[in-house]
Amino acid sequence: MWDQFGEVFDFPEYSETPSTYMIACSPRTGSHLLASLLFQTQQLGYPVEYFHNSHIKTWKKHLNTESLEDTYSQLFRRRTSPTGWFGVKAHWPQFKNMVEHPSALDQFPFKRVIRLTRADCLEQAISLVIAKQTQAWISFQDIKSNPEYDRAAILKAMSTLERQDRAWSTWLEICNAPVTQVEYSELVESPTRILARIRDDFELSFDTSQYSMTRAPVRQATNLNSEWKLRFLEGA
Repeated sequence: MWDQFGEVFDFPEYSETPSTYMIACSPRTGSHLLASLLFQTQQLGYPVEYFHNSHIKTWKKHLNTESLEDTYSQLFRRRTSPTGWFGVKAHWPQFKNMVEHPSALDQFPFKRVIRLTRADCLEQAISLVIAKQTQAWISFQDIKSNPEYDRAAILKAMSTLERQDRAWSTWLEICNAPVTQVEYSELVESPTRILARIRDDFELSFDTSQYSMTRAPVRQATNLNSEWKLRFLEGA
């Protein structure tokens, strides 16, 4: 059973100030897949949603901390890889909330950003609607209800995703950190090539061929996604 708060994702205690990076993304871009692959390298931390409000509450309870600053200090100690890298992945609303806590955000002077996108916004929106309806956000999570086609929900999801992508683009224009671009379809089709690109950009050294997709979540799309896309394009 996957538990992002579990000790299995911890590293040996790290006492120095880490180098931080962020996966800047929106839902249904393969961010959990990418996080899983990066964790397998043992060189880039475990970049999950440390800015997520409900996750922060869980971390505070788990770490026995009160402030955001103390919470992140403790996370740095246990989730920084021996190479000194600590990663976080964030959707735009999560990052936007962090802006309201500047002293906590100051703990993340990002040295690099991985910009994870998905070229086909319609497919991304359909995936988002299905995930919301089923509550199965990752391939190994159980489906809680059967999805039903909803054109209005897909249109709303497309609008939201496009708005979030514009927000990330605006922020990246003023962000001083160098950016590694990763697109969803390339990540799914050639994860080792993506790992090699990230490895080179982060100036690390590891053999990408040893990391297995079988230990990572798999793509959740089924024929239903294609059926909904065709139905949407036909105007239904």
